[in-house]
Amino acid sequence: MKNTKRITAIILSALMTVSAFSTLSVSAATVDSNAPVALADFQSQNDIKWNIDLNGTLHISGSGIINEDESSYDEEGIPWYEDRNRIKKVIVGEGITGVGNYAFWDCCNLESIEIPESVTYIGVFCFLLDTKLYSINVDSNNKYYSSVDGILLNKDKTEIVKYPNKMQSTYDIPNTVTDILPYAFRDDTNLQYISLPQNITTVGYGAFMDCPNLVKVTLPTELTTIDSDAFGYLFRMGGNIHVNDFKIYGYKNTAAEKYAQDNEFEFIALDDEAVTGDSNQDGIVNVNDVTYLQMHIAGNKNTDGSTLIDETNKSLFDCLDLNKDGKLTVADVTELQIYISTKG
Repeated sequence: MKNTKRITAIILSALMTVSAFSTLSVSAATVDSNAPVALADFQSQNDIKWNIDLNGTLHISGSGIINEDESSYDEEGIPWYEDRNRIKKVIVGEGITGVGNYAFWDCCNLESIEIPESVTYIGVFCFLLDTKLYSINVDSNNKYYSSVDGILLNKDKTEIVKYPNKMQSTYDIPNTVTDILPYAFRDDTNLQYISLPQNITTVGYGAFMDCPNLVKVTLPTELTTIDSDAFGYLFRMGGNIHVNDFKIYGYKNTAAEKYAQDNEFEFIALDDEAVTGDSNQDGIVNVNDVTYLQMHIAGNKNTDGSTLIDETNKSLFDCLDLNKDGKLTVADVTELQIYISTKG
């Protein structure tokens, strides 16, 4: 009833305003494009206040933890739950110290969120099913979290907390990262290929769950912990199912091979003997390998966005680094041309 009265009052106020200005000339009634957008009345729950403006921005202020109980995933713990489809942006105000699980889950139109200095905790289920979320920005003074290109990390950038949907088929994980937290990449519908760098040691539960187009991952030897459902699964109420044609590339007798075996995924060993100079891995060393190596050095990619040559494959890399300087350059192209001419 209160909401009905409030809406009625707003409509009447708007009609009165239009009537009062209807006699003004066009020039006198010009609207300032920089004027602030009108806000609905703030609502509150415990020590937290919130409202959604006409642009779909959810403003949150006050103090404490959003959805502190964390067991609620509806309007009981999340006051804006019924209005979640209106939310396009979230601005968490200074004073909020935590963002509990499910705080912004299933906000199907949410695109970006701003995290203040005061936040010390963000729940792993916080952004569940937010498939349009592409940017998370953290105040540079925050002591617990950071962001790089809209990606949420811990402060020292050793953990990926949440990778939003960046509309990219692959992602080059920074060398500072050692851990990928649970659900970090979940719900990304664009990823097709991921190659984890050598420094990654842990991939948390469901980290790449519900990534339906991610069909190929390359895992390093240093990766020692892969939690359940980390790769290759789609969530289903009756039991998670495999992503079609999912393949794991890795090294024998490693966590990668064990995860593939335990979950019945196809495993392709990278440490099988490679042929010197066979850059395109067709089993034949000829001028096509020279061209392929040149294309890789020039930055050309596969259709899935992955590099033409997987330089994390040590066996393959060593067979192409013909001058043994630890990198693939035009010098190796020259060495390969000489090798082929002498071999033929």
